[in-house]
Amino acid sequence: MSDPFLGEIKLVGFPYAPRGWANCDGTTMSVKQSTALFSLLGKTFGGDGTTDFKLPDLRGRVPLHPDTSKSQKQGDAGGSEAVALDSTTMPAHTHTFVGVTSNGDAVTPKGQLYAKAFWTSDSGSSNIHGPYATGKEIPLNPGTCTTSGSGARHENRQPSLVGLFIIALEGSYPMRP
Repeated sequence: MSDPFLGEIKLVGFPYAPRGWANCDGTTMSVKQSTALFSLLGKTFGGDGTTDFKLPDLRGRVPLHPDTSKSQKQGDAGGSEAVALDSTTMPAHTHTFVGVTSNGDAVTPKGQLYAKAFWTSDSGSSNIHGPYATGKEIPLNPGTCTTSGSGARHENRQPSLVGLFIIALEGSYPMRP
């Protein structure tokens, strides 16, 4: 790779960090062995800042530019890869489920409402959906449908393409302007 700045981060399309580079995976580094890199990163990405410091960890993360107007500083991490669905993570909403008191006449619900079940003599199956009749619907028991996510986790990341972030362990020291 051409002469990088020490601490420069690149996104590469190959699966390893070449000589003089390291993966941006939160690796703990010794201050004694990497004093120049420590002077640039400090404990921005973790470590005790006395004997060790950490490289940035960009696994499963989207890199962002610092935004002081929103109090986002270099090294801040946020967000979550997955979120549990429960009453605290779902917006308040209601569902109205209605049915009819007549016997069902269809097995499939297309264009039908919940109805009384009855057995047909020819198929032996229970028909539980009745004809749609505006004005004759009745509300179903609220326990018929729940709105909680039962604590199930769901993916919370934007569409992405995976590459490897690497950081230069060697290179020119970036001088301030």
